[in-house]
Amino acid sequence: MNMSSYANCISGTIPSSSEVQAEKGISLNTQTCPTRIRPKTMSSAASIVRRTINHRPKDNGGSVKVALRLRPRNSEELENDADLTDYVELLPEMKLLRLRKNNWDYEEFEFDEVLDETVSQKEVYDVVMKPVVKAVLEGYNGAVIAYGSAGTGKTFTLANLGKENYADRGVMVRSIEDILDDFSFGQDSVSVSYLQLYLEAVKDLLAPEKGNLAITEDPETGDISLPGATSVELKDRTSFLDLLTAGDANRNLPDSKMNIESTRSHTLLLVEVRKTVKGKQGKYLTASYDGGVSLQTSISNDALTIKKSKLWIVDLAGSEIRENKSGNEGLSFDEAKFVNLSLTALGRSFHAFAEGNRHVPTRDSKLTRLLCDLFEGASRTSLIITIGPSLRHKVDTRNSILFGQRAMKAENMRRVKDDFDYETLCRDLQAKVDQLTAENERQSNLVFDAEKRLKRITEEVELTIQKSERQAKALLEESHAKILLIQKENMESIKKLKQECHQLEKDLNENTRKFCTQNECVALEKTQIEDEISRKQQEMEECLQEYHRELSDIIARIDKECIQRQSVERRLKELEDQMKARKRNLNVPK
Repeated sequence: MNMSSYANCISGTIPSSSEVQAEKGISLNTQTCPTRIRPKTMSSAASIVRRTINHRPKDNGGSVKVALRLRPRNSEELENDADLTDYVELLPEMKLLRLRKNNWDYEEFEFDEVLDETVSQKEVYDVVMKPVVKAVLEGYNGAVIAYGSAGTGKTFTLANLGKENYADRGVMVRSIEDILDDFSFGQDSVSVSYLQLYLEAVKDLLAPEKGNLAITEDPETGDISLPGATSVELKDRTSFLDLLTAGDANRNLPDSKMNIESTRSHTLLLVEVRKTVKGKQGKYLTASYDGGVSLQTSISNDALTIKKSKLWIVDLAGSEIRENKSGNEGLSFDEAKFVNLSLTALGRSFHAFAEGNRHVPTRDSKLTRLLCDLFEGASRTSLIITIGPSLRHKVDTRNSILFGQRAMKAENMRRVKDDFDYETLCRDLQAKVDQLTAENERQSNLVFDAEKRLKRITEEVELTIQKSERQAKALLEESHAKILLIQKENMESIKKLKQECHQLEKDLNENTRKFCTQNECVALEKTQIEDEISRKQQEMEECLQEYHRELSDIIARIDKECIQRQSVERRLKELEDQMKARKRNLNVPK
C-alpha cells in the first residue's frame, strides 16, 4: 500500500483500482483502502474510571527512544469490525495511547512518539531515525528496530524502496541518503551488509550460497563481527537500492493468513561508517610496550581521527506466535520456536539492561548476540512499535506495547569509537599487504592451475590428432583398395566387351559367307548387321569413354574426400549398377 493510497485512507476517499496495491508491512491483504480511524472521545464515566500505567520517565539524553505507529484499517477489518468500537485511541499531542477495555475503562500508555495513521514516511524518519543517523555521523553506534505482529507495517516503515511512489521510501533508503550526503568521498566510506536470521541461522542475503555465517568475538575488544558476510561499499543511492532489491529476492517469505508477504525471519541491515575528522588540541595518545614502558604522545590540531560507527536497522519477524493465527504449515513450529526464542531473548536483554543488571543475557540468541552493542551502553537506539487497530488482534497489540514500555526503561551512555590516522594507515597498509599477498598467491595458484589444464588439454589434443591420423590413414588405404578393385572390375568388363565384339564380327563373316547367294537379302542383312556392329562399337566406345571419365571422377573425389567413405561406396555401387545394366543391354539377343 503506497502513501498516496495511505493518504486517501486518511481522508476517507476510496482510491481507484490502479492505486489499490498491497504493500507489505502497512497493508495486510488489503484490496480496498480503509477509511480513517477517528478516535472517539471518552465518555464522562471513562474520564472518571480509568487506569494509567507506564508513563515515560524523565529523559536523561541516553534512554532508548520508543515510537508507536498505527496503521489504517484494511478492507477485512472494515468488514469484520464494522460493529465494534475502536480498540485503539491515539493522542499524538500528549504522546499517549489508550487501549479500550470497555465503555468505561481503558489502559493508558505513554511513548516518546505516538504516530497515527496520517503520519507520512518522512515524518516517521524525522522523529525516529534522523537523530540516530546524526549520532552515527558523529561517531556513535546506532540502531533502529521495528517490532510488532505481522501485517502492522514494520517492513513498509523500514524497507520500502519507494519505487512506485518516491515519498513512500522507508527508513533504510532515507538514512543512506542522509549518510551519503554528509560524506566526503575519497576520505570517508560507508559499507553495508544485508542479513537474514532464519531458524537461528545467519544468512547473507547478498550471497545466499554462503550458508550459515559464523559470529565471532574479538577477544581483546569484545567486538562482535561476521567475517564471512558480504560488505559492499556504497557510492550512491542507486547502488544501495540495487543491493536491497537483490537481497529481498533471497529472503524466506512463506505465505500466511496474517500477511501474504509475512516472513518468519529477522532482516538486519548493517551500515558501517568511517569518517575522517581533525583531532582536538591537547589530546594525548598513550602506548604501552613490553616491560611496562609507556609512551605518551601529544596529538596536534592537524592530526586526523578516524571515527568508526555502526548502524543496525532491524526488521523483526512478526511477534505473534500462534500457529493457528499465522496459518503457516511445514516448518511453522520450528519457525515460531526460533522467532519466540530471539524475541524473548531480546525482551529479556532490554529488561536486564533497564534494571541495571551487570549481566545482560545477549548470548541467549543470535539476534541479541549481533545487537550486543545496544546493551553495552555504546549506541543510540530507537524502537518502532507497529500495531493494528483491530480488536481481534488485541493480545498481540498489547504484547507489542508492553515490549516497547520495557525497552523505554533502558538507558545508553553513548561513546565514540575512534582511531588515529597513522594507526589506521598501518592497519590499512598491513591489510593491503595481506590482501596483495593473498591475491598474489591466488594468482600463482591460478597460473599453476592454468598450466596444468593447458598441459592436460595439450596431451588430449595430441592423442586426438594421433587418433585422427590413424583413422585418416586407414580410410585412405581402404579407399585405394576400393579404387584398385574398381579398376580391375572395369578392365574385366572391357575385355568381355571386346570379346563379344570380336565374336559378333566372326558371326557376321560366317553369316555373310552362308547367305552370299541371297544378294538382296544378304545385302540388306549385311547392312543391318554392319549398322548394328557399328552401333555396338560406338556404344562400346562411348561406354569405355564414360567408364574412363567416371573412373577419373571417382579417383579425384576419393583423393579430395578420403574421409567420406560412405559417399564413395554409394557412388561405386551406382557405377556397378550402370555397368551391369549396360552389360545386360549388350547381352540382349538380336
